[in-house]
Amino acid sequence: MKIQNIQIDILKRNIPKFYVNDERKFLGGEITQGVLRIINSEGVEGNSLIGIQNQNMDEQISSIRRNFIDYLLNKKIIHPELTWGETKEFIKSTKCKISDYAPIDIALWDLHAKTENVSVSEMLGNSNESVECYITFPPLSNNVSSYTDEAKQVSESNFHAYKIHPGALNKKELFLTLDKIRLTLGEDFYLMLDPNSRYDYQTSLDIGTKLDELNFFWFEDPMYWKNWDDLKSLNTILKTPITISDDKDFFQNESILFMKKYNGKSIKASSRKYGITGLIEISKICNKYNAKCEVGLAGNNFSNAANLHVISSINNCSFYENWFPKAIHEWGTKDLIITNEDGTIKIPNKKGIGLDLDEDWIDFHCEEILRF
Repeated sequence: MKIQNIQIDILKRNIPKFYVNDERKFLGGEITQGVLRIINSEGVEGNSLIGIQNQNMDEQISSIRRNFIDYLLNKKIIHPELTWGETKEFIKSTKCKISDYAPIDIALWDLHAKTENVSVSEMLGNSNESVECYITFPPLSNNVSSYTDEAKQVSESNFHAYKIHPGALNKKELFLTLDKIRLTLGEDFYLMLDPNSRYDYQTSLDIGTKLDELNFFWFEDPMYWKNWDDLKSLNTILKTPITISDDKDFFQNESILFMKKYNGKSIKASSRKYGITGLIEISKICNKYNAKCEVGLAGNNFSNAANLHVISSINNCSFYENWFPKAIHEWGTKDLIITNEDGTIKIPNKKGIGLDLDEDWIDFHCEEILRF
């Protein structure tokens, strides 16, 4: 079987704006995103969504059109891992980022699994029904009491782990906040901190020392990832693992360098950057260096489901990132990512990725259809 047709539905959706306590000020607004459909010669359709939270995806859609349509059309459909080496070489020749190809890879896994009449998890040899998760929010709060209220909300749920985005809190406010959160949630609750690369070295060291005192599980993106020597120093001094990076320019080569030369023991990755095939590959590379591969939010339902399938099949990821409010990244499908009563996340078990597109919703938001 070959790829016979490709279609991209261009969507406009409007997310209600809400305040965040960092340089962005607000999340939400009108954005352009898309639905990718790859159809084989027997009419079976593999899908993915082109969208990362509230980001406009015009550039990625243009890159897919420019770089990959001709490459894909009439291509024989086989297991995506079997052609990954060739695919990576082609991506390199286009000079675009591997993340531009990620929605294509997810759609190809969806398509191949459907043709085999299995789920992606079954393709990966996984029999798990759920995975552990942590709950997290953007920096909605701007004072200690607000974060304490957020922690109380978390404590009343069945979740067992919580990642804090401190936003623009200063160090004094943050230390008070962390103490209150640990007191509210107890010693056995897994806690992580993610300041989104906003600190310098000394601030990172001071805060990392506080995290050591409070027994945090990881310290994510404390500073910009190109500060290699400073990151190595933090890795040497601190007990809490430094996890990097969600940055759009941090990929496999940077991950290897961090682990190989700068004592890195925890890498952040996602299907939004690598697709499914690349995410499996980076997990294997992390294993080679005895490092964790912590899989972060992918930004839409299909990519989040792809994350779940990979997390359930690898041995070096601790949690699925369960990000609220979900209106930012939950769109375009009839099926939603389900949280079980015990706080774990259910792995979609229908054929392919395990989600059906909501065609009525897509038709309502569709501005244009590109057919190839």
